Amino acid sequence: MKVLSIDPGPTCGVVLVEKIKNGCIRRYKDILDEADIPKDRFISLIPSLVGLDTMVLIENISNYGHPVGKDVFDTVRLIGYLQCCFHSIGKEVRLYNRKDIVYALTGTRTAKDSFMYKYLRGLLGVLGNCYVKKDCRGCGQSQCPMHGLKNDSRAALALAVAYLENPNLKEYETS
Repeated sequence: MKVLSIDPGPTCGVVLVEKIKNGCIRRYKDILDEADIPKDRFISLIPSLVGLDTMVLIENISNYGHPVGKDVFDTVRLIGYLQCCFHSIGKEVRLYNRKDIVYALTGTRTAKDSFMYKYLRGLLGVLGNCYVKKDCRGCGQSQCPMHGLKNDSRAALALAVAYLENPNLKEYETS
């Protein structure tokens, strides 16, 4: 099964990955030619991104008690719009909170992004044949699932890997 994972915002981090037979994680780079995509362009790509065997995951907005601005409200509207778009073509959308993604990957809810990405690189070293000593963005190994990714897309990859490696990943519950 393929997983389309989205970190929504002013630029959408989007990755399409699948876990292949040997347990490695393959990222489809040819489908998305940019690491972080402007949201208007991403919305136009939706029909071409999903197939019958594709699960759609979106990182949800969480409330941590901080004041928020226009970008957060725009992102909330974008999440709702994406849900409508995917539902209109018959795709279920699953929402996940960032703290649950971090917990699934690192075992702690308080890890900073830098630690989570470091852990993710180590995990993909086993799962994705990405044997590097430094940040994958500069490793030059095209088979590396993290190769060429920017911040938003790395967050989307973290969600996809957390989902594929942790079948019990806690899904966001609406009340």
